[in-house]
Amino acid sequence: MNEKENNTELENRPLPVRVKPIPMAIDPDKLLKEINKINKSDYRNRWDLAVFTSFMYLTGARVTEAINVKRKHLEIRNNNLFVVNLKTLKSRVYPIRQLPIAPVKTDKPFFEILSTYLEENSFQEDDFLFPFQSRFKVFYRLRKIMIPKLLQLDPNKKAWIEEDFHLHPHYLRHCRLSHLASIFDFNEIQLMKFAGWSSTKPTIFYIKLSYSDILKKMIQPSVVSEYFEQFLGG
Repeated sequence: MNEKENNTELENRPLPVRVKPIPMAIDPDKLLKEINKINKSDYRNRWDLAVFTSFMYLTGARVTEAINVKRKHLEIRNNNLFVVNLKTLKSRVYPIRQLPIAPVKTDKPFFEILSTYLEENSFQEDDFLFPFQSRFKVFYRLRKIMIPKLLQLDPNKKAWIEEDFHLHPHYLRHCRLSHLASIFDFNEIQLMKFAGWSSTKPTIFYIKLSYSDILKKMIQPSVVSEYFEQFLGG
């Protein structure tokens, strides 16, 4: 079996069910570094994959929702605001949700990646924005990206551990929703509407806030740094 046939077999293989908990959300700047790794990789359509990853993060979309986005679903209201009319996969309460994308706070570099992509391509209204019509190919390619030493809970040891983590598309959704809570101060109702949930209950499982996120809301940054040095070890 040659390499091409082997890759095809892997891409079409059913994905294993993940039994480990989802790690804590990675910081936006670290996530950006991982996306830059994708763009520098030897993947076919690596730039498209890097943009697609940025798009999934900014929208918190599920893979199937993201690969079905067409040009007509994206409104460019001005150079500083995109609105994505995203069809929700699992909700009858919010069958279509309007998600703003703007170059604000930590979103700016991800917005610029998407903006450059749109400028470089001439899309017709019914064109898909991304060339990935199989979610399995997205899973397969992103899993090659390894994020080192992510903090996660080990259910067996009942302790927090640092472990390398293969980038998973749905992890981007966890990161986005966690950042909307920790950086953009979204409340449960706002998170529910953004994610397309029918209730606020999923916030318990999706929002991955660290103690540093909590401290940053309560204490000045300089005090937080001093506290880390004395108690958390940096």
